[in-house]
Amino acid sequence: MLKEFYNKSDHTDSVHTVVALEAGRWEADGLISVVDVERLIGLQAPAESNANTLAGLFMERLGRIPHAGDAIMESGFRLVVETVDAGRVGKVLIERLSALQHDERNNPDQAQSTPRKPSHKHAKISPPSAISKR
Repeated sequence: MLKEFYNKSDHTDSVHTVVALEAGRWEADGLISVVDVERLIGLQAPAESNANTLAGLFMERLGRIPHAGDAIMESGFRLVVETVDAGRVGKVLIERLSALQHDERNNPDQAQSTPRKPSHKHAKISPPSAISKR
């Protein structure tokens, strides 16, 4: 099942997407709002997070500019940077841990785990922008 969600930023003409790949797996643009991802798939950033986008969440958690392959765990999800374009997070693979744990039981040789990195910022996340289904 392939389902695409769009987030048109109020500040630019760019469109940021979340694409459902299969049950419990999505691909998202790094610049999509954390609030929109929460609303679409249930991933919640910590209340003390300053991150407005998925890319910002990676930078906040890692304490540096992310690289392709970097992964973090967040509220029952594993997020992996798939691409980096000109120093910016391009695409992020998002996996619900219950789906990932099922895959790990069925394919233990391919299982990976990444330790959770603590957040050190404190602020509220900005309000969500409009999203439409296609």
